[in-house]
Amino acid sequence: MTKDKLFYYMTDEQAVHLLAFIGGYVDAAGYVLLDGLFTSSITGNIVAACTAIYHNDGALARACVCLAFGFTSSAAVYAILRLKLVREWSKRSIGMLLFVLEAILIAISIPIGIAYADEIASRHAIFRWPLILVASILGASMGVHNAAAKEYIPNCPATTVMTMTIVSISIALPQMITYKTAVMFGIKLHPPHKALPDD
Repeated sequence: MTKDKLFYYMTDEQAVHLLAFIGGYVDAAGYVLLDGLFTSSITGNIVAACTAIYHNDGALARACVCLAFGFTSSAAVYAILRLKLVREWSKRSIGMLLFVLEAILIAISIPIGIAYADEIASRHAIFRWPLILVASILGASMGVHNAAAKEYIPNCPATTVMTMTIVSISIALPQMITYKTAVMFGIKLHPPHKALPDD
């Protein structure tokens, strides 16, 4: 295991799986428990916020989650640059710090959610500050999550919004099948007068 691995006892692939689980869990829990707010799928939130403006249905809550996500992503990247360039921290140390910060933000949202559970579960909760606060904290945790994953796992697929990950799989699968089939049956995939490319 190289010193640039994100976690001491995890491969990059295992870390991506764990991050995808956390991102999916936080988004699903937010959607179910926070009156349909997405806490990591910001695309869905922006679309819902635009329609909410027309229907007067929780535009402020959705905007707060989007802003929290964007602000913490920017703050995390700023912290990454400062720690890497000025403090000369290792990649792994910065990654661990950011993922601990993500865990702290998620942990902070839990007691607030429990303390205001009745108000969050009530009708029209999307207009009330406890729901907006919990959703914004979870959105902030996902902002840190995405910045850290993209910065510290090489070629990290999206771990919160699955569209691009599914597209990547859809592209990689036929390529893999084509290359494996060519190797198995001795089919050449390049012009015979050219040298075989390194990749």
